[in-house]
Amino acid sequence: MIHNFNKEFRIEAFILSILLTFLSNIFSAKPQILLSLDMSKVKLPFPLPVQQYARCVDASCRPTDHIGDWPAAGQVYPIQMRRNARTGELQVHVLGFYAEQPYGAFARHRFEPVAQVWLN
Repeated sequence: MIHNFNKEFRIEAFILSILLTFLSNIFSAKPQILLSLDMSKVKLPFPLPVQQYARCVDASCRPTDHIGDWPAAGQVYPIQMRRNARTGELQVHVLGFYAEQPYGAFARHRFEPVAQVWLN
């Protein structure tokens, strides 16, 4: 029992020494270094915690090889905007849609944004 306590104490002492070393390095730094820290390198989580909704404005020209769900004109859908891995263009992904082929994404001109709800 004493042996286990001693092992746990050593681990806690080790963690505490690392923390104290880190803090002493921060506070011993020159003030201009601490003041030069800027928020430009802070990044928001991606994807952002929002739920987007868009209305389908163009449901025409369904490709003949498309296997899966297709949006109906005038309907509002929950969506996510994602970049195409090859071209880098933003595309609309309708959440809950099933698509096999060629890909479950739609061109941006087919949808107009309706709402954006921040999730918290």
